[in-house]
Amino acid sequence: DVIHNMIGFSNRSLLDMEGIIDGESRIKDKKTTKNIHSRTMRYFRKQKQMFNIILSRPFTTHPVVSAFHGMDFGAWQGGVYDATFDDFMHSFEEGMMENIGTTLFDGLVASESEKVESLMIQMLTSTRSSVRSTYPRWRLQKGFSRQTLMTMAERVGSVFSIALALHNREIANIFHEGHDRQRTKYMSFQEPSNNVDHEMYYDQYLHSMKPEE
Repeated sequence: DVIHNMIGFSNRSLLDMEGIIDGESRIKDKKTTKNIHSRTMRYFRKQKQMFNIILSRPFTTHPVVSAFHGMDFGAWQGGVYDATFDDFMHSFEEGMMENIGTTLFDGLVASESEKVESLMIQMLTSTRSSVRSTYPRWRLQKGFSRQTLMTMAERVGSVFSIALALHNREIANIFHEGHDRQRTKYMSFQEPSNNVDHEMYYDQYLHSMKPEE
């Protein structure tokens, strides 16, 4: 119902906005309020834009009213969204797998990413296998750690290649150290410093604000 309400806000037309104004008894000058440049109409447009953005991220939903909304599913209380499943491409390739590779490499500094690239290219491109053709398609070229200009299928292959590469102890240690550093940065707060505990390289002097000084 929450998503459906947001879809309703996102699909408001100009006539819908004017209808809201007509139905509001506290608005006296309705003609002026319906002007496209009025504060009220600007508010409606901003509200519509806001709900469109919320639906896009994080809900990854288009502002389309489902034809099944409100349909009686009997004893099933989950509604149409729980009664049906996403197709593989949208739920997996363009869903769960889309940002995994980017998230993994974002935890590394540039030098660490370059080191991982060189190790992965050497490890995975020099290996011959009779089942290689059944693997997801990957692209192991210099700069692939940036995870840009990839198809959805190549993003799946990228995650698969990382899973294979993590069996290499050196690669696993680089990822572990990089992400451990990120966790420390975001979960730890600097302790308040105490000037008494630090060596002073100058004599403290407080100006008395007297003219002679």
